[in-house]
This record gives sequence, C-alpha cells and structure tokens, in this order.
Amino acid sequence: MNVGRPRLYKTANALDQAVRKYFVSISTNVTVKEEFDTGQKDEFGHAVKDFRDALNGAGEPVRRTVYIVPPTVSGLCVFLGIHRSTWYEYQKTHPFDQVCEWVRLRILAYLESELLTRKGSEIQGVKFLLQSSYGMTEHKTLELGPMASAAVASATMGHAEKLELLEELKRQADVEG
Repeated sequence: MNVGRPRLYKTANALDQAVRKYFVSISTNVTVKEEFDTGQKDEFGHAVKDFRDALNGAGEPVRRTVYIVPPTVSGLCVFLGIHRSTWYEYQKTHPFDQVCEWVRLRILAYLESELLTRKGSEIQGVKFLLQSSYGMTEHKTLELGPMASAAVASATMGHAEKLELLEELKRQADVEG
C-alpha cells in the first residue's frame, strides 16, 4: 500500500524534461570571444585590438553555458515543485537515478568551473560545497627540515638508535653553527 502522495513525475523522461527546463531557465549559452590584433595602429601608435569568435580544433565556434542564477539542488527542487527528500528518493530509484546523476554532474561541472575562475576568498563557499556535497578533500603537504624529520623518525627507534641519532644531530648542529 502506497501511503504518500503520487509522484509528480511518473517517468524518468518527464523528470528529465523538467530538469532540463530548470537549467534553461537559469542559464544562457554564449559564444566565446578572443582578442586579436587587427594589424592597424591608433593615433598614438598602439595596436588596435578587436574580438572574434574563438574556434575549437574542428573550426567551430566555442560556446559555453553562463549561469544567470547558480544551479543548486534546492533551486531545482523549488522549480520542480518537489521536496528535497523526494529528490533523494528519485536518486535511489532506477531509471530516475540516471537523470539525477546528470544533474549532479552538471552542478559539479559548474562548481569546478567556479573554483578555477574565482579569486581569493571568493572560493570558500565553492570549496565547502565540493567538500560537503561531493566528497572532495583538500590535500596539504608539510615539508619537514632534517631535524624535524629525524625527530619524527625517532618515534619508532629503540633507545640505542635514539642516542646515536642525537649524537649525529649534535655533530650537524656544531658544523652548521
């Protein structure tokens, strides 16, 4: 016996069409422009620049999606008229899961693009979303100097090895200082 209300989107195709309408409603596609030198000079002798369509390797204009409103799962749910928990249920149900994965990848691509193009502190929110919602982590490497490396290594040494290491470090300190 089904207790909840009936699904608003009964087929994956219906959900897919509605999801695509959401993305169309918050974005536009623009042709990427590139600056080029016209070969002319202005009255001050500076090169005159202009813009033209950027072409890809196949000679076709490069187009990119520009979001007027950032895509979000919450925004999508509001647009679709569903609760966020309903969206999570769609994610677990085949074939709706394929539509949900397409949405996940599209939002992930947007966030990755923002991470690469924003500057300074403007990336903190993007980093948070990538870490909390997409399982990404930030890796940091700590470089230790010779003395610190030796101290870390000494944690697994026996007493005699530690004394020998201390003598070696003392000799190095005497030579350097």
